[in-house]
Amino acid sequence: MLFSAHTIAENVKELAARIDRDHGDDGVVVIVVMKGAAIFAADLVRAMRTETELAYLAASSCVDGFTPGESLSLRGDLDVDVGGRDVLIVDDIIDTGRTLEELSALVAAAGPRRVATVALVS
Repeated sequence: MLFSAHTIAENVKELAARIDRDHGDDGVVVIVVMKGAAIFAADLVRAMRTETELAYLAASSCVDGFTPGESLSLRGDLDVDVGGRDVLIVDDIIDTGRTLEELSALVAAAGPRRVATVALVS
């Protein structure tokens, strides 16, 4: 076991408080990188006071689920208008950083006010 349930819960609360401070009353579009980040994102959003709109993208930079590949594999489209809005991309694990880097660039091209990322484990 890397982290206890208590440690994870405490860190999620701290992250939620930081996100609330950063986004205040503006609200945030939360893009969940599926499938791995679903539980983390649910816990995080429940701990936040900031108004959220959820969107889901299936993305991976790994070929077999574990080995980093050459490019990002993306399934589905971003079905939320992020123009002029704050966006938070939620992922479960950062290994190479490629998934969040490429997703951030993809989302930035849609014209949000700000793009931030958060992951459970780095």
